[in-house]
Amino acid sequence: MTGMPRIKGLRAVASLALAALLAACGSDRTVTPPGPPSAEVLLSGPACVSALLDRGIAFNRLEDFRNGNGCGIDTAISLIESTAAMNSPVMMGCQTALALNSFEREVVQPMAMRYFGQHVARIHHMGAYACRNRSGGGRLSEHARGLAVDIGAFELLDGTIVNVKRDWRGAGAKSDFLQDVARGACRTFSVVLTPNHDRDHHDHIHVDLGPWRLCGV
Repeated sequence: MTGMPRIKGLRAVASLALAALLAACGSDRTVTPPGPPSAEVLLSGPACVSALLDRGIAFNRLEDFRNGNGCGIDTAISLIESTAAMNSPVMMGCQTALALNSFEREVVQPMAMRYFGQHVARIHHMGAYACRNRSGGGRLSEHARGLAVDIGAFELLDGTIVNVKRDWRGAGAKSDFLQDVARGACRTFSVVLTPNHDRDHHDHIHVDLGPWRLCGV
């Protein structure tokens, strides 16, 4: 994976038994039926990479991989910068990077301008790909397929940090920003989990492109 060139570009109601199939990083809650897949989820391979390039997203193309226990990524990339830089490069599926870019353009940056009069310069993630089950066991997490990202904080252009653990509640505009951003994420991602969902998400916002929908805001 090293030495590769850096690329510039950015129905029916489910039964209660299916609640256990939620593929998120947190515990199970009531799940809503899957909606139509977003354009980002449908893209893979060269078409997805071309979409990243068209959007001006900065990334490294990585080798796709699978291992014996179901983990792996199709169209793997290391995301460097979308509309905001990542605090460190992070490995994920290409379609996840596209969804994150849409989320930033349509939700994060407009909300930052609304509340703070400036854009988000850096997103502090807490990981994306990880070969593991959901918290508490059960099925593989969407992290194990590169379809999930955990966001811990947003850094504004002036260096101000809006931190999920510290600012989710009782921090005025920072809290309002975080909660509006999380609600907005539900328009782009299948699952959004926050400190309001359970203790496992007390310090981050989890977003993923799994097959079920849950807005845990």
